[in-house]
Amino acid sequence: MVTSPSLGTRVVLTIFLTSLLCVPLSADLGSGGQDGTTWTVMVYMAADTDPSLPWAEDINEMEAATIPDWMKVVALVDPNEIGDSFLLEIREDIGYNEVIVSDRVDDEERVIPAGGEVDMASPQSLRDFIVFAADRYPADRLVLILWGHGGGWHGLCQDRTHIMSLPALADALSSATEQLGRKLDMVVVDACAEGVLETIYEIRDYADFYVGSERNVPAPGLRYDLALDSLARDRDLEAREWGSYICETYRVYLYFEGISATMAVFDLAAVDDLVDRLVEYGLSARGYSDLYADMITGMLIGTASSDFLTWYLDTGDMLRRSMAASLPLETKYLAFEALRAYDALVYDFHSYASPSDPDYPSIVNSTGASIYLPSADPVDEAYWNVSMSDTGWADIWAAIRSKTEAALNGPAPDIVYKDTDGDDAYDQAVIQWAPGLGRYEAWVFVQRPSGMQLMSGLESADPNITIEGCSGELLVSASAWEGGDARSHHTLNVLLSTAVSVTAKVIWRGEAITDGLSVYVVTGKGRVELVPEGDSFVGSIMVVQDADYGELVTVEVRTRGGELLAQNRTFVQGSEIDLEISLSGEPAEELGPEFIIPAAVLIVSALAVALYSRNRGTGRSRR
Repeated sequence: MVTSPSLGTRVVLTIFLTSLLCVPLSADLGSGGQDGTTWTVMVYMAADTDPSLPWAEDINEMEAATIPDWMKVVALVDPNEIGDSFLLEIREDIGYNEVIVSDRVDDEERVIPAGGEVDMASPQSLRDFIVFAADRYPADRLVLILWGHGGGWHGLCQDRTHIMSLPALADALSSATEQLGRKLDMVVVDACAEGVLETIYEIRDYADFYVGSERNVPAPGLRYDLALDSLARDRDLEAREWGSYICETYRVYLYFEGISATMAVFDLAAVDDLVDRLVEYGLSARGYSDLYADMITGMLIGTASSDFLTWYLDTGDMLRRSMAASLPLETKYLAFEALRAYDALVYDFHSYASPSDPDYPSIVNSTGASIYLPSADPVDEAYWNVSMSDTGWADIWAAIRSKTEAALNGPAPDIVYKDTDGDDAYDQAVIQWAPGLGRYEAWVFVQRPSGMQLMSGLESADPNITIEGCSGELLVSASAWEGGDARSHHTLNVLLSTAVSVTAKVIWRGEAITDGLSVYVVTGKGRVELVPEGDSFVGSIMVVQDADYGELVTVEVRTRGGELLAQNRTFVQGSEIDLEISLSGEPAEELGPEFIIPAAVLIVSALAVALYSRNRGTGRSRR
């Protein structure tokens, strides 16, 4: 645990951080009667622990913040004695000091029982607090802060010797939100190691956004004065935007303390898709764990891990390393798809890696959220109680972690090429395995301008798999399976040809023309002349004899004497190329008065650009 800074240090840091955020406090923030969003912030402070956490310091931080009339902050505090639980409505104080000025709230035993002691690890206590606070302080935005010790998938909100499990947390939020008739806008966890997918998955249906750290959180925790001030500056912030302020004030505060920090905002609407993708990726890795045990183990050992538990691995770093490892192509592809879904989950991520931290490399490679990879050891038996295990995740990684060395790879299949349309070019390949196993797969990839693209995934109980309907230099991940385990896997280079038809219209003054012109498709392997047909020039190029699939080629319009009039560029993809080229410029005597030489050689066709753009993926830039 990290000791709290002195009062003088805290004041200096507050002044510096406020100026760093570059958003001045308005003079009328405390005035009421203004239209805008109202907020209720509910702080559930489980401090009945040994060692104790600095709950009084955090209450004083809240009091040091600006608290406008439209923002209510209510805290349930359970210190580490018997019968000493109490509720506070936070009241603004002048500056940071060690005196608590907030008013105690009489809940008429709706939250605190007659004996005065709340069991903070009880889901009923959390449910009662949420319902009471939302009923007593109704608002447009409801934010819950869970404060105390955290234990990743084991649970959080420790009360003496027991802890609230993740299923119990889900029960509390489910019951509370059902009674309220609405979700919470955001859940923030000021505790160690709760920026983990097990916790995020458990509460995904009960809030819109979630804030937490995948690493240990120092004892001082969040900076409540700065976090609440950032909300006081703009009452109409979205919940996720306020979450970003919370993360940034935490990061900068620990920067000045010389302590490493990670904190992220998560969009809970993206959780289910990510988990589905992770399970698909995990199943693929599980199937190949006999053949690639050494590679998978090495990849996992290199992944950034939490300082809470060794096998809590950073999700993004694990997926990135899987994509870079020498694993089967489909496993790498599924890791990429999961990484895209993970990017949608992590709305905002803030981190600081202290150079003096021995775990510096791991922090640098952190991306926001960790996920646990359980073993079959009895120490992890309780993991099967969390909802994440219902997806099959626990069984997948318990099986993978049990593999200690790679098995021998089986023999490769044969490739038989066929020409099915009689054009003297191979357009079909048959992958032929020796019979004897129960299932055979072929994942077909092709290189596109935007990267490797999956063309098809084929599966058969028959040892022969036919690949057709695609062309170019293909990479085929071919495997033979017995039950859920791959017994043989090989990456094959397959070369298939196909004809791509080309239609080019040359436009002059709104009309298509062909007289006096020659049109060519110029590729890296030569050029193919198109012939006039009707009002267009037509022909075909053979992939891969004339051009590679995905190649950027140039279509040229020339005079019969060979002078370049105009050109366009497009990609070889699909089964046809269809584009227009417009002529512009000064009259050319060679063609007669109705033709002109272009003033600029390159004329861009919107159609060709659209054909390319439609097939490019776009990545979401992170804030």
